[in-house]
Amino acid sequence: MKIGMIVNSFPTISEKFIINQIVSLKRKFPVESSPVIFSSTEMENDESSVSQNHRLFYEAKLEDNLVKLNIPRNMKKRMLRLIPVFFKMLFTHPLVLFDAISVRRWKTMALNGKVLYYAWYFYSRKLHFDVIHCQFGQNGFVGAFLKRYGFCDRLIVTFHGSDITVFPKKHKPGVYKSVFDCVDIVTCGTNFIKSNIIKNGCSESKIKVLPVGVFPDDYEQKSYVLNKENLILVSVGRLVDLKGFEYSINAVALIKDKVPGLKYFIVGDGSPGYKRNLEEKCNSLGIQDKVVFTGNKIDTEILQIYQDCDVLIFPSIRADNGAEEGQGLVVQEAEAAGLPVIASNIGGIPEGLQDGVTGFLVPEKNPEAIAEYIMYFSDNREKIAEFGKRARDFALKNYDCDVLADRLIEMYKGI
Repeated sequence: MKIGMIVNSFPTISEKFIINQIVSLKRKFPVESSPVIFSSTEMENDESSVSQNHRLFYEAKLEDNLVKLNIPRNMKKRMLRLIPVFFKMLFTHPLVLFDAISVRRWKTMALNGKVLYYAWYFYSRKLHFDVIHCQFGQNGFVGAFLKRYGFCDRLIVTFHGSDITVFPKKHKPGVYKSVFDCVDIVTCGTNFIKSNIIKNGCSESKIKVLPVGVFPDDYEQKSYVLNKENLILVSVGRLVDLKGFEYSINAVALIKDKVPGLKYFIVGDGSPGYKRNLEEKCNSLGIQDKVVFTGNKIDTEILQIYQDCDVLIFPSIRADNGAEEGQGLVVQEAEAAGLPVIASNIGGIPEGLQDGVTGFLVPEKNPEAIAEYIMYFSDNREKIAEFGKRARDFALKNYDCDVLADRLIEMYKGI
């Protein structure tokens, strides 16, 4: 079976869930049949550093599977590079050319030239795949085009979050019609995302809920050291509004005098302006010595951080543009590492956490509720181990990458 997977830029440190899925597939297939990864867009400067890529990418030798189209991010450069492509296809495949630039059918993927890039790449190399799997709904337009012209027999499109909660709001209802008419299977991580896909016009019969997962062997049994003086909290995520870190920082400020040894690590990078605002908030609340911004960390470093911490805080919110967590794999990663989780009760998050068993769900934008459960674990240190052990069992049972890969392969075979 020949599989092509279309992604955006790859590998991206904030999208380890895609690396996990591809690695689990590669382990299942013989070398000659492992997925070909089409990385569409050129990497950002801060994504290309070896030190900023996950260890798993190199251990699995995913670079052997990687095809970089290096579509420029700058639109002027992108369009200039398409000029010779346009004229070559005008003389060789004119009907295909004008379909590839049809905004009516392929929406933004035609407008920004992405469909045309793929059309030329596949035509010039006479490629064909049994299955093309597109990560993120917008890439589904590319996949639908390729299936329309016979470059693949079957098409799978995976939605992850903002591609179905935000993208349709920017366009008219039914924006994905050409994708949903063509696709064989749509996958998504949670029933929350599934309901949004159905609302946007996809037949429920085409949709399969398939979470992204973790590799159990990566997570050692955690050693729980009860320390009445210290409590170490951690959050992992991009520094953007959606992650709601200002609310967890406010929660820490509410209890700063009740837990003298309290530390809160925020792992990740993102908007410089947002980070600056968070740092200023810490200063104004007098907790700059309790909150540590670590920047981006690769997978092995995050695993060690989980070993050193007691509780994960996942304070995501519904962003003004409609963005909402589709699954929140960080929750399952922390659970697999044996951490109880305090998380916002929004989006797909509740489907990956057992409230009162593996952690606690709190209303979004509610630092008082976050603080209440931090104090619960501070006052009842033995509960950290109890919740953590149940969290680990839950995550490893329901989010094992290898088991999820078997399900995906069945979809590849059984469409």
